[in-house]
Amino acid sequence: MKDAEGRNLSGDLKINSLLQMNQLIYLSSVRVMNGNLGFTVLIPLVQINASNFSEPSPTVNPGVLGDIIPAFIMLLL
Repeated sequence: MKDAEGRNLSGDLKINSLLQMNQLIYLSSVRVMNGNLGFTVLIPLVQINASNFSEPSPTVNPGVLGDIIPAFIMLLL
């Protein structure tokens, strides 16, 4: 890893991340332009950990819920 000036950083910095991406889909019987109207939402669950044995470790966001992404969909059948 490098600092803001591009110099190598010393230390045993370890960063771990874990992502679980969930997608919920609802498809209705409402017809729009020869397709069925639906709705989808992506729900990311994220966990980030940082540890450093020789220096203080950087702080990380302890939150678990990421940005929820909703969208309308139309499935042509």
